[in-house]
Amino acid sequence: MKLISHGTNSNELVFGNGNSVLFSYETVVAVSVGLTAGHTADYIGVYKSAAKYSKTTSRHINAWTNTTKTLPQAELENLARLAAVSNW
Repeated sequence: MKLISHGTNSNELVFGNGNSVLFSYETVVAVSVGLTAGHTADYIGVYKSAAKYSKTTSRHINAWTNTTKTLPQAELENLARLAAVSNW
């Protein structure tokens, strides 16, 4: 597991399985999940929160990804938990 700072109040947590989670302040705002050979998953790719955030948090998200895939905040947080422990 590795913590990468992307500037003030923007941090990415990268797990050993290659999945990562972007935090703005203390909030999960985006998740990236990959596919490991031999495994399948419902969520593959990069997702950002469908919630509306401040200009600063929106800037953090847009600097990290240009994805158009969104999930409700609660679902994104559940995906972040799975990303931490799953080998997909």
